[in-house]
Amino acid sequence: MAIFHADGELAEGPIALCEVQGYVYAAKSHAAQLARALGDEEMAAGSTRGRSGCGRIFEAAFWCEELSTYAIALDGAKRPCRVIASNAGTRC
Repeated sequence: MAIFHADGELAEGPIALCEVQGYVYAAKSHAAQLARALGDEEMAAGSTRGRSGCGRIFEAAFWCEELSTYAIALDGAKRPCRVIASNAGTRC
């Protein structure tokens, strides 16, 4: 997959894809649920805190107000690739 910026410049890696950040958020959510089910409240709380941190960082890094959607990725310099694609999902 080619990831690029709005001006057509190819993004240089390492690339942080938008949807992968969603997978991390979901994994932390499920880890908290599993830990809670196993009676490990300390691990559940840690996973919940990690999930919350991911959400705030994600919003700040990926949201593109001018596009009203998330950037498809961040390039190796952490610059958002401000192109509209289906990968970004929707804002909750």
